[in-house]
Amino acid sequence: MEHKDDDFNADLIIKSCAEVSENLEDMPIEPFCVAMNEYTKLLKHLGSAMSLAFSDITSKTAALMGHIKTYKDQMKGLMSLIQLELSIGVQDLSGENNHKLTKNKSMMKYESGKPWRKKIINIFLSI
Repeated sequence: MEHKDDDFNADLIIKSCAEVSENLEDMPIEPFCVAMNEYTKLLKHLGSAMSLAFSDITSKTAALMGHIKTYKDQMKGLMSLIQLELSIGVQDLSGENNHKLTKNKSMMKYESGKPWRKKIINIFLSI
């Protein structure tokens, strides 16, 4: 059977969770995002209500993956990303409120993980 990107992959989620669990103090972002996306795929199979409830996770993990590309030399994992955001003062930027909080044009589209980071980590650790 051919595997599609939108199909749930149990092997991938197990591998990703194992990678994350090796460093819980500064969870590596890429396997964390992969695991969260796989959980979202699994929940989509449980019905449209569950799919809607977790649809935001996909956009948030995409933002985290973007931060990896932008700040790869300055961070290793989620804790170092939090420290980086605090050090450069972007922890409150959400993408929607940025015009009120910063004059830095390069940060107008920045989406900090502060509003949702705790929720997504708690979901990950509780599964």
